[in-house]
Amino acid sequence: MIPGPTDLHPRVIDAMRRQMIDHRSEEFRELMRSLEERCKKVFETRNDVYVLTASGTGGVECAASNLVELGDKVLVPIAGVFGERMADAIEAYGGEVVRIELPIGEAPTPQIIKKSLEENPDVSIVGFPYNDTSTGTIARDLPGIIRACKEHGVLTVVDAVSILGGAKLPVDELGIDVCITGSQKCLAAPPGLALISFSEKALEKAEKKKKRPHYFDVVKYRKFLEERQETPFTPAVSLFFALDEALKIIVDEVGLDRWIERHQAGAAALYAAASELGVELFAKEDFRSPTVLAFKPPKNITDAQIRQVMLEKFRVRIAGGLAQFRGKMFRIANIGNVAGDRILKTIDALAQTLQQLTGNSRREEALEAAKRELDKRWPG
Repeated sequence: MIPGPTDLHPRVIDAMRRQMIDHRSEEFRELMRSLEERCKKVFETRNDVYVLTASGTGGVECAASNLVELGDKVLVPIAGVFGERMADAIEAYGGEVVRIELPIGEAPTPQIIKKSLEENPDVSIVGFPYNDTSTGTIARDLPGIIRACKEHGVLTVVDAVSILGGAKLPVDELGIDVCITGSQKCLAAPPGLALISFSEKALEKAEKKKKRPHYFDVVKYRKFLEERQETPFTPAVSLFFALDEALKIIVDEVGLDRWIERHQAGAAALYAAASELGVELFAKEDFRSPTVLAFKPPKNITDAQIRQVMLEKFRVRIAGGLAQFRGKMFRIANIGNVAGDRILKTIDALAQTLQQLTGNSRREEALEAAKRELDKRWPG
């Protein structure tokens, strides 16, 4: 129950057992056509989606290296570690970052973005994580944020690494210019692939860039995909097989809307249980992520103690904090192949762990609250 890599469906594991194929063959081109068709469906876009042999951070670097010219002013609201990482990537390519340091537990809002753009009229790009797993926060009014950016004529870069597939994210309907996700989160595939879509407007800026990256050149990726149904460089073939199988499960069998509903139901169950257990959340109520819950340890108890008991006694692995949040929180993820029984097992493990460490004995109340939410939102 960590924020990635997530557990894989047995079929996805089996897909990686296939023999290698020539990445300049018709067999590989068939695989690319299959991937592209389903990638567009999960992104809800008509634009090309490029599959990069890289982590989600590689996807963020792809966006920065293709869009940012020396001296470009880029607005980055920071709600946690991944906002900082995006800002660092933009600065590495010569961008001048306008950082908005948000209070802990909050995420970007349309009002904050609009005010910052009015104060910085020379900003040309706004980039931010839609969902930040380091603080368990989500920018809930994403449509309002994108509208505010469009009103000011700026490009938008959305890091959706930990949320695409876990919440509704219609890229074209919202008008997102660049959207990035990773294979190992809500798409329930192995780590090692980044998926990224570019609007025509974003591609035009990339084409005009004086110096694009060699490996992450999106213009090159577009040419190879559209003319040859290939990648410019050798891809991680086994991971492409696995992603294709994972997307078939999501798109063809479960259905994207139903897959998203599963994440929403799991989140509601976990939050209802947390309320009964009395554990304090990092995220304020209006910004609570549906894919990762970040908790403050109870007084006189460490996050390490909670994680150790849950793992050793109940065989449930959860995460600690990242970077400046290390030792200050424990995190429970609700990502990918996490059905209701695993949600309830995790809640039961947390309740018994807190009972052992603190004397809190609201296990039955927590489980009943969770079951009510699951029955209401995810019947059957």
